[in-house]
Amino acid sequence: VFKVRGKLAGFPANWIAEGVNGTQLRVKENQLELKREQRSSGKNESVEHPWISTGDFVERQGDRFYFKGRVDGIINVGGSKANPEEIEATLRAHPAVADAHVFGRPNPIVGSLVSAKIMLTPGVKTDAENLKEEIRQFASERLAAHEIPRMIEFVANIEINSTGKKYR
Repeated sequence: VFKVRGKLAGFPANWIAEGVNGTQLRVKENQLELKREQRSSGKNESVEHPWISTGDFVERQGDRFYFKGRVDGIINVGGSKANPEEIEATLRAHPAVADAHVFGRPNPIVGSLVSAKIMLTPGVKTDAENLKEEIRQFASERLAAHEIPRMIEFVANIEINSTGKKYR
């Protein structure tokens, strides 16, 4: 529907008021929605379509909106929502973490538990159990309790799909 040009992430906030490429945009409950006006075939009248969710979570920061993750990727932990992309970014801030893949693991009591596959920074040598606890402590200082990975597995690489995205 639209393409952001330039080197800045996200899209300009003024697109919410002005639209882009004949498409209106709005943010409802932090989700990006769009609506297009189209001409009906063979007639000189426009057809108004309902608002459609793109499935993207966005957040306004200054004069831009930034994509924060996908609605279908959200992990439900006992009714609280955890955004895997935000948790991954937090984990990558730890010096021992080169990359992370966060996902929900089914749990009969709370629905899902936050789990993480972590690829370590080359050259990191430490006891695995101590490092897992160190990473959990690091996360607990930056994330809500339900967002802290309960299960951590160290892996040699993070699997991605054909479009370069992590499997969710």
